[in-house]
Amino acid sequence: MSSAEEKPKKDEEEKPTEDKKRYVPLDEGDIEQLKKYGMGPYADPIKKVEEENKGLVDEVKKLAGIKESDTGLSLPSQWNINQDKQLAGE
Repeated sequence: MSSAEEKPKKDEEEKPTEDKKRYVPLDEGDIEQLKKYGMGPYADPIKKVEEENKGLVDEVKKLAGIKESDTGLSLPSQWNINQDKQLAGE
């Protein structure tokens, strides 16, 4: 039985070396590949266009003078001042 007892010891000695080989740190190429794994071929151009659109929307809002608020006010072009005065007078 001494030979049977030696075999598990050899297996136990080999496992730590196998564990060390399994965990290899990722290099920059591997990290870049993981970042692009879920992205399609047009992801970068689409992202650039979306950022450009967001900038243009902000510029248009700035030029138009529209400020978003949570007060429930509509656009100045949709105001009805005469009706508001009548409601305030009643």
